[in-house]
Amino acid sequence: MNTTLNKKGMELVELKTRLEGALADNFIKEAMTDLIHKKLNTEEAKIVLSAPSANALMRQLEGMSQYRMPEEKIMLKKIIEITDSIKKHAQPVQSERNWHQRQSQKQYHLKFLVDVDIEKNTAVVVKHIGLGAEFLKNYFKVSDDKKLKILMRKNGFLHQYVDMRLYAVINKVLKGISDNHKQGIRISTSESYFASDVEMYNINVQFEFSSKENINDVGKQIAYMLRRLEDDVRLKEI
Repeated sequence: MNTTLNKKGMELVELKTRLEGALADNFIKEAMTDLIHKKLNTEEAKIVLSAPSANALMRQLEGMSQYRMPEEKIMLKKIIEITDSIKKHAQPVQSERNWHQRQSQKQYHLKFLVDVDIEKNTAVVVKHIGLGAEFLKNYFKVSDDKKLKILMRKNGFLHQYVDMRLYAVINKVLKGISDNHKQGIRISTSESYFASDVEMYNINVQFEFSSKENINDVGKQIAYMLRRLEDDVRLKEI
């Protein structure tokens, strides 16, 4: 069940669900009502019995702090849900091709980060795309370490190359993705920055959406866009 309720909140919803299942039988209904009064305090029993349905009770309790998980747990739960959804849809849907063609189809290992803002009910998936020394070696055939250091200085050649060329290529790829893959998702690109942990000049592509959206659908959309970025932002085209 996709909810942010804690153990106590879930207990109340479970009792309400059992009561709903007993409505057709007056004897069982009375027995369940007695059980609710015995297991819960007066206020909690009133909340359960007055709610029009189990779903309505769940929504009501999610707005009451005493029945919600701590924010850290809610955040972690959402991050895991979003991550799992994107990974679930990481590979494109298999077409009706022959076995050998399916076996040779590229396997994607999508890399991204997820962050969640509980107060704003928003989530963001971040994709880092960057260039470093390996790009200079492979594309510009730079082999001298001293020259590499000069080219990689702040506001130097590589930094400016990322600012202008890589930024343009990323946005061209994003612009070429049809709107149905972007529905409900706000896409933005960051300014370039030096990521010291990987020694690359990076640009972040951010996919922001409401954390109340259908996570399976959003995961499918973002997985598609991450595949497009992986396929179409290529060194030979930059």
